[in-house]
Order: sequence, then structure tokens, then C-alpha cells
Amino acid sequence: MFCSECGVEAVGKFCWSCGRPLKQLPAANGEHERPEPVVDWTNLLDCQALLAIPTVRDRIAQHAARATKRISGEDFLEGCDKVLGSLTGGVPLTLIAKIAQPLNKKLGLKTSKERRERLGERPGTVIVALLCSLAENGHSLVEATHSNGVATIRATIASDIWSFAGELIAKVHVEGSTTIVEAGLTIPGQLYEWGKSNRILDRLFADLRSTAKAA
Repeated sequence: MFCSECGVEAVGKFCWSCGRPLKQLPAANGEHERPEPVVDWTNLLDCQALLAIPTVRDRIAQHAARATKRISGEDFLEGCDKVLGSLTGGVPLTLIAKIAQPLNKKLGLKTSKERRERLGERPGTVIVALLCSLAENGHSLVEATHSNGVATIRATIASDIWSFAGELIAKVHVEGSTTIVEAGLTIPGQLYEWGKSNRILDRLFADLRSTAKAA
């Protein structure tokens, strides 16, 4: 079926793209639609397989619908230009930032934080909780792969008043009866981000603990 709000093709109860409820059309000729088969996805490490399950997509869509729009770093600088233009000689702060960041990247300047935690929930449950957290906090999924028993998820962290855009890489694997999550956040071209990386990782792991247990 197609979402009546944004037009993308979706299955289940909620649209995976915009989070709106999907309206089920009556089956032709009075036939009843078959119920969705129950799938135990809690042990899956393959992100592609997880995202193909309607129940998982519904859960992620519900969290995505809770996301709030945040001001980007570029928008903030544009606002500053209107107030502080005379102090910079009329040179836009956005232009200064666009020049400074690539130079800083070439010099190897960056902010990098890492975190590792052991969770008692199954890997599939943890991965879905991770995807829900990314969706609810407005982080954009870039890539999700699975190789040699490790699920790797890459996401873009949007720029804001604290920093330029960054990259979050999370790896999930099983160790004994527990699930290990290793997450790293890198913001290139910037040495100080005023605690943003730690706040994002704090929120991510708090979401993993609460969302995974509630699953």
C-alpha cells in the first residue's frame, strides 16, 4: 500500500517514512487479508533483514514521528550574520565556517568520542532500539551492513549551534549471552564541541537500555 500522507510504499500500521498511521483498504471481492506472520527477529544481526519486517518498520516509524526539528549550525550562523555583520566587516560567518572547516580537516583537527557497553538483551532487539534512537533524535541513517557476526550502522549527526556535522558509527555483536555495542562519534574540522558528542552518546545508550528492555 502507499501512504496517503507522503506517498511512499509501506506496509504495517505506520509509514516508515513519515510515521503517519496507514489506512488499510478493504480487500477485493469481500476477501479478508491474511494476517502478517509472526517473526522472531530478536536474534537477527542483519540490518537489511530487520528493516524488511513490518513490525520493526512500524516501531521505527513511531519513533521517527516523535523527532523534533532542530536549528542547524548553518541556520544559526545566518542568524548571527544579521546581528554581528558589522563586527566581521560584512563577511558572512557561514562563509568563514565553510573555509575554516576544510582547512582544519586537512590539518587533522577533529573531535572524537567512543563508548562501549554490554547489554543483556538480544542483538536484534538492541539493533532495532538503536535505529529507533537514531530516528527519534533526528540522525540520518547512511549505511547498515552485516559481516562476520558484526552489525555496523553509520549515521550522520546534523550540524547545530555547537558543531559542524559529524558521523556516528555503531557496531553490535554477540559475546556469550550478552550483546556488545561500541559507538564512536567523530566531528571533523573542529576541536571543541562543548560536550555535544558526550550528550549524544549518553542519549543513545540511555535509549538502548530503555527501548530494548521495553521491547
